Amino acid sequence: MYFSGLKRGNRMANKFYGGLIIIIFLAVGVFASFDYNGNSLVTSYAEGEIIKGSVNISFNNEKAESMFTSNLDGESSLLDFLLNNSLEIDVDFDCSTPDCETGYEPLSELNQFVLEDERVLGFRVSGNDISSVESAKFRITGNSGNSCINPVFIDILNNNQEILVSDSYVEDEYCGNTNRGCFDTGANLDEVQVATSPYCNKMVIPTGPGIEVGAKIKNTTKGVADLKMELYGIDGDFIDACDLPKHTQIEETLGCVINYSIVQQDEYLVCVKIASATGNPNYKIMSENEEEICGTDNLGISYTRDYDIYMKVLKYGPIDMIVDDGLFNKKYNFNLKGYIMDYIYDNYAGDCQPDCVVPIRFYGGSQVEFSLSDIEFSFKDGNTLVEKNSIYDVTETPALISLEDLILDLSKAGFSVPYDTNQNKFKLYLGGNKIFEEPIEVSESFEFDVNPKFVAFGQSTVFYASASDGNITKTEWKFGDGDEEIVNGNRVTHRYLEQGEFDLEVTATKDGNITGTRTFTILVADAKESARITIDDYNSRIVTVKENILDYPDWFGIYLTIAINVEGIENKLSVLESQYEGATEDENYTEIMLELLELKVPKSINSTINGKLPLVIGYENFNIGHIEDLSGDEVDNDKAEKAILGWMDEYFSGSIGFDVISGDFDSGVEAISTKFEVDVSVDDGVPATSYLIMNPGLDEVTFSKESGQMDVSGATSVKMDTTRKVLEFAMSGEVLAEDLGIYISPFPSELDLEEDTETGEEDEGFKWRRFIIGIIVLIVLAFIAYIIMQEWYKRNYQHHLFRNDNDIYNLINFVYNGRKAGMNDRQIKYKLKQSRWSGEQIDYAIKKLDGKRTRMWEIPLFRGREKKKIKKEIMKRQNPRFAY
Repeated sequence: MYFSGLKRGNRMANKFYGGLIIIIFLAVGVFASFDYNGNSLVTSYAEGEIIKGSVNISFNNEKAESMFTSNLDGESSLLDFLLNNSLEIDVDFDCSTPDCETGYEPLSELNQFVLEDERVLGFRVSGNDISSVESAKFRITGNSGNSCINPVFIDILNNNQEILVSDSYVEDEYCGNTNRGCFDTGANLDEVQVATSPYCNKMVIPTGPGIEVGAKIKNTTKGVADLKMELYGIDGDFIDACDLPKHTQIEETLGCVINYSIVQQDEYLVCVKIASATGNPNYKIMSENEEEICGTDNLGISYTRDYDIYMKVLKYGPIDMIVDDGLFNKKYNFNLKGYIMDYIYDNYAGDCQPDCVVPIRFYGGSQVEFSLSDIEFSFKDGNTLVEKNSIYDVTETPALISLEDLILDLSKAGFSVPYDTNQNKFKLYLGGNKIFEEPIEVSESFEFDVNPKFVAFGQSTVFYASASDGNITKTEWKFGDGDEEIVNGNRVTHRYLEQGEFDLEVTATKDGNITGTRTFTILVADAKESARITIDDYNSRIVTVKENILDYPDWFGIYLTIAINVEGIENKLSVLESQYEGATEDENYTEIMLELLELKVPKSINSTINGKLPLVIGYENFNIGHIEDLSGDEVDNDKAEKAILGWMDEYFSGSIGFDVISGDFDSGVEAISTKFEVDVSVDDGVPATSYLIMNPGLDEVTFSKESGQMDVSGATSVKMDTTRKVLEFAMSGEVLAEDLGIYISPFPSELDLEEDTETGEEDEGFKWRRFIIGIIVLIVLAFIAYIIMQEWYKRNYQHHLFRNDNDIYNLINFVYNGRKAGMNDRQIKYKLKQSRWSGEQIDYAIKKLDGKRTRMWEIPLFRGREKKKIKKEIMKRQNPRFAY
């Protein structure tokens, strides 16, 4: 067992012993470090330009996923930086794990676990001459209920390739509408005779545990036959089938279930045919050939006629599935044993001393309890059959890189100078530790783009530069293949005579003699190869995005799916892939590639900004006209605004939580949606019905559930309850909480809008309303000031204790791992003090991990964000895949 991530400048280490197994503290003999030996940095840049030059550096057991960062834009993992410098694993540098991928260490046997987001388990293999895997099987059961959402994804080998989903379904319960492909019941229908060759409709089938398929068929008047429904891939490969029941009427809709789980939404052929017959039966089915046609009688060679065939996706039931050779053969046409053996051979060359782990990742569920049983796993070590009929909990060990002095090209790290920056230095960091800093000069520049970025090998291509602001008058082009050209204007023609990726550097000049330099990656390949690469890349991105969406509540996941247009992208990719399979000419592949480049597919999505603010944060954006329209009253806006503030202060309290979800697109990070949670508590004795009003209209807002929301002259109103009310809703893009202009008010007639005018003494007396509003404003300002002071103090106090941010998160990670291993806090503190950590540092790390106050009294405004930060940093150290 490894406790990962703890180290200090003096490279200290501790050893733990337990039973017959030596539990090794990760720092023992593995001192992550680098040695810096100088740089050759280009020091003059325009805004937007890539940082150039070189750095001379060596590494000793540095994590492959340690991040190169800077004070400018861009970042790169150590492994990516080396590979982008055209270095090869085990040739130019050493890596502690095969292919520099995450390694695994077995812990204890495990038969039950609760799934929270994801869990990696594995088979255990030991021996120095593993020649074959003889058996591999397990059964998984769980307490998930009936749902249209898959309770678990199973990724054998944890490589995002051959994914399994639950095949447990509920009979007669469906997700979505009945799908008939392109068949139109309102068209002119023809009656055709069912044949022994299949009649099929092409249909897009979403993820599910199985499908009910069938057709409306008129019974035969002679002979008899067995009717069968079949499922084929879009390429015509047979997948599975089911037998239709016998007729009980002259004409009826017959259906059966194909228990084949769909892992990813895709196009399939759903077909009907006669399987065996006696006496020349004449079963009939309705058909049409009008408008859009996606039916075929030759398994997709041509589409000429649609048929009255249907498909319905079944609901997932409580999971109970067996993972074995049979399932793998059914899903992927190869057996599980061979798949695992290939992994052992490719990664370990058959040498599993002391252990190899065959990882199995379970993900997608939330708080679902699973059980593993009927486990069979055996292999041959030489000629000896070894049985290890268990699945183990595992810990992931990072890949570590060692490298002697080498000069690396900094431009391959992707650092660039931001626009409108005031930076005059370049600072380079690895894993949060500064490598060097040098002064740089930055001149004013402007943003521009260059197209196309995909070109065909050997073809003359017109490249053009375009800017959203200003007219480009001159361009200098360095094509990356040795050719350069300077032209007046923004266009140039060039032909690439080699395939591959090229860095195209363009310096553009616009009106006012302002110049900008940017570097673009140009893909040069034959269109066929490029389209294949892009289709595979986009499909992989969609899988990642779907996994990301599972991190959010169901209602918001549906919202994000629609906002990103996941289904539309999948459908388009499916169509383009079909066109790709049928293409024969270069121009066909070029057209497919151009359509692919028009798709906007994020690489991933995640939360970029979140927090919680007081309910009155948007008081400057109150629109009193909305409550006027709702009530029919007309009031003085200034008086009403003050009265509403007083009403809210007296009867209501609450907060506005916000979470901005952004996508990592090829063009950069872009906000997709903002999720809000408005939490309002109502004091006893509120004398009148109140309404929550906000500026965005119903057409701009998607609520998590029906909450009585109403349209009010283009705004949104929600009638308040007499108890606590929580509203969750989403909006497109990045929306500021204060821009919502949320307020709570009764009809204006219920407000005290009159001024005290009975006597001159009262006019000149104490202004209670102003005083209350002033107190509210002062409280809000004091609250904000305290938050600023709190965050400043926390940062400075933490910096006082830990000069390097990595130290605090390494320390937190050690505490987390220690608790997970069964140590109590007293034991953990003892071990850390042996490593010369101070008591103050240890207490700070434990309190920060537990979400407790670390010094001064804290308002927990950003505690959710801090918890996410801590979780992310722990995940980085437990699983380098998350170090992005």
